[in-house]
Amino acid sequence: MGEVRFDDVTKVFGGEAVAVDALNLNIADGELLVLVGPSGCGKTTALRMVAGLETPTSGSIWIGDRMVNDVSPANRDIAMVFQNYALYPHMNVERNIGFPLERRKVPKDERRRRVAEVAEMLDLTPLLRRKPAQLSGGQRQRVAMGRALSREPAAFLLDEPLSNLDAKLRMELRAELKQLHARVGTTMIYVTHDQVEAMTLGDRIAVMDHGELQQLGRPTDIYEQPANLFVATFIGSPPMNIVTPADAGLTDLPADVQVGLRPEALSPAGDDGGHAVEIGVDIVEPLGNETVVHGSLDGGGKVIARLGPRVVPSPGERMRLAFDRADVRLFDAAGARISG
Repeated sequence: MGEVRFDDVTKVFGGEAVAVDALNLNIADGELLVLVGPSGCGKTTALRMVAGLETPTSGSIWIGDRMVNDVSPANRDIAMVFQNYALYPHMNVERNIGFPLERRKVPKDERRRRVAEVAEMLDLTPLLRRKPAQLSGGQRQRVAMGRALSREPAAFLLDEPLSNLDAKLRMELRAELKQLHARVGTTMIYVTHDQVEAMTLGDRIAVMDHGELQQLGRPTDIYEQPANLFVATFIGSPPMNIVTPADAGLTDLPADVQVGLRPEALSPAGDDGGHAVEIGVDIVEPLGNETVVHGSLDGGGKVIARLGPRVVPSPGERMRLAFDRADVRLFDAAGARISG
């Protein structure tokens, strides 16, 4: 069983720096869960505790039906993929993929079978005789994934494995990783600071900040129903707009309520009244399939709108942006969502 569970796990460094604070989280067998958040939020520390590279200050970590707090990394039945590949430069691709099996003294025929199977899965068969220096960044990361796959572990732990790659290659490998997970069906915990990566990869997303779990759920649920202002403004590109009731023309709301509107919820307003925000256009980004408009409110706030490709205002223009009341998300003065 590849279920992974955090039971009230806390990690404190140096007696006072709380990296992970009372984390409770269940990752189901076969699930691809993404831990996402800004630098220093605790996501990598949480992953390293599953791997056995850090020890919880309190609480317990379970893999399957076994508590692993005191189990060495080598005996946890996990495989880890890092962002820097960590390949052996003197070994060719075949030996790099098969090295964990060599260390476990897996018979040679079985090693060859597993390496061939993994190489075929990752499109590495023509590269088996090459050394890492002869590979591109994407090929090296495939080899690192292949080495993890060859072990057939209970769970894969992936620590920002695509962050060193260019944007196009990252997009390609994200798609391949999604397909790979569907094929192997093994539990995967994926750490990233990139919310787009989290949205496209995860069966569920665990959003963290300052060591605490802010929200857990399916990507669409977190995007559409953020639990608080942090999640609302971290998940989404561009992020959710936060304005006052007065700026949004919602005078029926208390003044201390904060109004959230996704950029795609805004559209050029007609003359038929309705809800709208008025901005002075600052920056216009024509992107071909859409136009992203950055504007300023009279009260000093900022608004970003994702508009159709044929809507191209000029900087300095005044613009009214309409929205549907159903697209409004409301947050209280402390930042917790209260409705919508």
